[in-house]
Amino acid sequence: DDLIIFKADSGGYEFRDTSNVATVHITTAGAITAAGNISSSGDISYLKNIEAIQTVEAAGSDQAGATAIASTATRVVVTDADNSKGVRLPAVSGLADGTLFTVTNSVSNRTLEIYPATNDSIGPTLPDNGAATLPAGGSLIVIKYNANGWMGYFGTAPS
Repeated sequence: DDLIIFKADSGGYEFRDTSNVATVHITTAGAITAAGNISSSGDISYLKNIEAIQTVEAAGSDQAGATAIASTATRVVVTDADNSKGVRLPAVSGLADGTLFTVTNSVSNRTLEIYPATNDSIGPTLPDNGAATLPAGGSLIVIKYNANGWMGYFGTAPS
């Protein structure tokens, strides 16, 4: 099928087939960048996914003193764990349902405390404001489940 490309008033493009039915078929060897969300009523497939990584130092010994994790990079490497220091996840209120964060403890012989934001929870078992204790070298994968908090599970270090 041939595609007809129309320049839209907003500066973007509409892709339509020859019968003027809206459709999109994009093939590129380069990057596609969007300032907002990309969504589809069908499948979106890709060969490679590169996520932004942030590195943060664990701090404090409670939820208030823990280092805040930015919501802008969802892969988090944490340094300086010492069996009591921690990090604090972003508030779920500012995130879309399904947002996934992976928090990795880079210290091979110390645990790390991971707190939710105030009044959030890390489910399915922790109460509001309750910390998850991340094993040395392990990861916690959390998914924004609803307006109350995260659902999470641990991944272990390769051995």
